[in-house]
Amino acid sequence: MAISASNGHYIYAPAYPSSYGYDHHVEFTESSTSTENNTSTLNFTAYLRSTGASFSSTDTSDHNNWLSIYWFDDNESQSGTRVTIAEKILSLGQNAKYELTGTLTVPHKDDGTLSGYALSYWTKGDGNSYTPASGEIATATTTLTSIARASHPTASASSLTIGNSLTINTNRASSSFTHTIKVTVNGHSVTYTNVGASKTFTATEAEWMPYMSAKSYTAIVSCQTYSGSTKIGSAQTCSFTLAVDASKYKPVIGSVTHTDTNTTTSALESDGSYIIGYSTIEVTIPVSVNNSSYGSKLKTVTVTHNGRTQTYSTTATSYTATYTATVTAGTIVIKATDSRGVTASKTIKLTTIAYAKPKLTAIDIIRINSDKEESETGNYIKTSITANVFLGDFGKEYNTLTVTTRRKLRSASSYSSWV
Repeated sequence: MAISASNGHYIYAPAYPSSYGYDHHVEFTESSTSTENNTSTLNFTAYLRSTGASFSSTDTSDHNNWLSIYWFDDNESQSGTRVTIAEKILSLGQNAKYELTGTLTVPHKDDGTLSGYALSYWTKGDGNSYTPASGEIATATTTLTSIARASHPTASASSLTIGNSLTINTNRASSSFTHTIKVTVNGHSVTYTNVGASKTFTATEAEWMPYMSAKSYTAIVSCQTYSGSTKIGSAQTCSFTLAVDASKYKPVIGSVTHTDTNTTTSALESDGSYIIGYSTIEVTIPVSVNNSSYGSKLKTVTVTHNGRTQTYSTTATSYTATYTATVTAGTIVIKATDSRGVTASKTIKLTTIAYAKPKLTAIDIIRINSDKEESETGNYIKTSITANVFLGDFGKEYNTLTVTTRRKLRSASSYSSWV
């Protein structure tokens, strides 16, 4: 429904100051809008209509009667713009109407809004007492159609991995609008001009990897709208996350080697085996950045074993960490992180031997005779020992148990030798 406003009132001639009024009326209608030009076209009507009286003047001088229409708004017509004027209105018969029409195209503000009103002047210029006195009438201030202006861009995805593409949609209000799009990441930007409805953005490695000093950055998309060569509003923005391909540019953990440096346990074990709680493992960990990492450096190497983590810091592009510890678990987890925050990991599974020291749990000693029978007067003793003992294979050696004892008489001051 078209936007319109109207108003009217009565004005009177000096000869009839309170009767036979003349209806003075003004109205306007918004007939169309132009998104391309950010304008509205308005149709105006003003009239003076007799309700019984009439006037006729022979005064053809400059001081005659006229009817006019003006437009006032909150943009370029704040002081008023004349739409049309009719001069030298010398007569108006009984119950007759003098009508004036006009058309005006008005520019909206940069944000596409506009409010205004129409005003009509009737100006009495002759000396005829039957001619109505001067007056003016205005419509109410009316808000016109809000015209869509600057395009608001959106990205087809919230995140993008370098080496891939997404679409930047301008969401333009008019098919005639063009745009300048600028994509900025970590201080580096690319600009595309004369963009219509959309632009495919491809994050090539050569273009963007040299500026990726972190694993990811927020990419800011700025979109400036144009209608022809005229800039429309201010640039609008959107964003997405630009990320390094962590699967491609993660650090490289080379061939990890490990050995038991405890000569006592290594003499018992097969190669690659470790006795928990006794073996001392030495792990050699070569680490480097990806050959085509575009300037990243190593940052840390961490080794986690049995819940404890050892961290090695470096800023080199290649580094060898040496980890030494008593073996307390069968798994070692290695992580290498580069200056971008990209991490690679490797898990080493150890062959472990769950050795435990012998533990005596009970000793029972009784006196026996030569027939090995219990006897309070026997000359022999029988010793029974209960113990927990590891009787497993270390690899090179099989664990055995040797039990030795020694004794003394109550009256003796020292024990015998171990036998």
